[in-house]
Amino acid sequence: MEYKNPYYRDGIQNLRRTFEVYKLIGSLVIAIAFGLLLIILFQPVSYSFTLNLLVIGGIFFITGLFVIILLWLKFIPNEEYLLIENFQLTLVYPKPKKNIKIPLHEIRQVVFNKLSHNNEAIIESKGKDRDLLKMGIDFESHFVNSLSEENWKQVATEYGLELIITYDLETEEDKDIYIIQKEDDENSKITRSDFQHLLSLQTNIRLLGIQEYFNLSTNKDFEPMEQYSIENQYGKESLDFVQGKIAVTYTKGKSPKEIKELTKLMEWTFKKL
Repeated sequence: MEYKNPYYRDGIQNLRRTFEVYKLIGSLVIAIAFGLLLIILFQPVSYSFTLNLLVIGGIFFITGLFVIILLWLKFIPNEEYLLIENFQLTLVYPKPKKNIKIPLHEIRQVVFNKLSHNNEAIIESKGKDRDLLKMGIDFESHFVNSLSEENWKQVATEYGLELIITYDLETEEDKDIYIIQKEDDENSKITRSDFQHLLSLQTNIRLLGIQEYFNLSTNKDFEPMEQYSIENQYGKESLDFVQGKIAVTYTKGKSPKEIKELTKLMEWTFKKL
């Protein structure tokens, strides 16, 4: 089966529009470099001055190359299409990026974000990088956009893949994560009635959805995670409730004012991971 990535061309268009802006900057850089070259060729300048001009030109070149690489990684990080055949999943990328082939039996799980605007899913597979294995990291993560939620459910059913449907808020900012529990004791749990009482007091918490699991290989009695959003002074953050604890994200480096107020109100405790 082959699944075209409907968002791949959008990435190409974004890249082209961005290049139009950088084309002007590039033209200016070329003009400056050409001017420097003329000075070196036709003006009586010292050796040290010529060397400085060459260094400046090299910096311009390296900076331009770095910008091009950043643009490529930002706008075309995803696959052109995804192919499943002969019990192998292949992520096909535009050149020069190499395709990635993953045997289906090496896929640990697939996590699909239902709130994503571009079908974002993460394929977690068995790790092969020796340097990462030495550090105890025995898995690899691949971001894909070719399959919709229904596509993934069909693939999970046909091939027995473990699939998790989540409701994760999309953000490009770095976050701190706080764990809220009833007491300092790690074994203490916030009960369902406690959590419902919290929701009745907080009008800034909204339900996003409850995670769904397909072909779960372990922890079959695992309680599905309830995912919420919470408004604070910096915007909207994630609030997840599972197994008697609450995990909340917050703008990195900022004092979590709302979390402090929430725990004080409920006489709970919190800590940063």
